[in-house]
Amino acid sequence: MGKRLSALLWLALACSSSAPASDNEAYDACLLKYQKLAKTERSAFYIQRSCRKLHIDGNYLFSGEKKYHQCIIDNLPGVETETATSQILSVCNDQSRG
Repeated sequence: MGKRLSALLWLALACSSSAPASDNEAYDACLLKYQKLAKTERSAFYIQRSCRKLHIDGNYLFSGEKKYHQCIIDNLPGVETETATSQILSVCNDQSRG
């Protein structure tokens, strides 16, 4: 009984932790479109995180969180300085709350 239960738990966890193929495809497309425009490691990190949040975790985000991550995707690619990156992060944060 114990082995069967642990096998069922393992199967349930394996199935629940993987995103549907369409989500993975959308995530990959987001990365391919926006990561190549990243000019700094920090902006690349935030772009990758926002692609993941929007396309893998999107069903679990609040409206403001979706707004924040879309703002990052729309405005961070191509930014060349840390100062501009920080300002964009701050503005996206402010806009997602209002």
